[in-house]
Amino acid sequence: MTAREPENLRLLGAAFGEDIMGKLFSGDSFVVDGVEFVSGYEPDSSPDRFYIVKPLHLIDRYRELPERAAGGNIVELGIAEGGSAALLALWADPAKLVTLDNEPERLVALDGFIEARGLGDRLRPFYGVDQADRARLTEIVEQEFAGAQLDLVIDDASHAYAPTRASFETLFPYVKPGGLYIIED
Repeated sequence: MTAREPENLRLLGAAFGEDIMGKLFSGDSFVVDGVEFVSGYEPDSSPDRFYIVKPLHLIDRYRELPERAAGGNIVELGIAEGGSAALLALWADPAKLVTLDNEPERLVALDGFIEARGLGDRLRPFYGVDQADRARLTEIVEQEFAGAQLDLVIDDASHAYAPTRASFETLFPYVKPGGLYIIED
């Protein structure tokens, strides 16, 4: 079995060199509720150890986002190794967290985390979903949230203008007044 490597990370490596991950991320880690989170990217997350493709200083800044959306409805675009989805689930304890990725392969680690913590009805990953597919995004949001507004949307998916704009135009109308829509780039 070959290691899972999302397309955006392959493109990053091709543009900036294969050692770019070691230059961007410290490899430092922290633990939340018994789950270790490692700043970096390796295709070997597990249900109790996730890689999160963000530097620690950015993760620290993200801490306030789930606190503001605690118990609410969250959509995250971009799964990578599942670290941010698991971290949002632990920090925000959301009513529902829907996370989507263009990559078609399920993350065994995220599935194991969901099962071990009994989050099957509250943490819902969708794979093979292009963030620019307005019809599919609308279908998922309407199906999963049944008319409830969103407290937080985090777009950490393509990092490209056209798909980011398409998902913003689709999802922003679902964000409640005072809610947050974050585009990470």
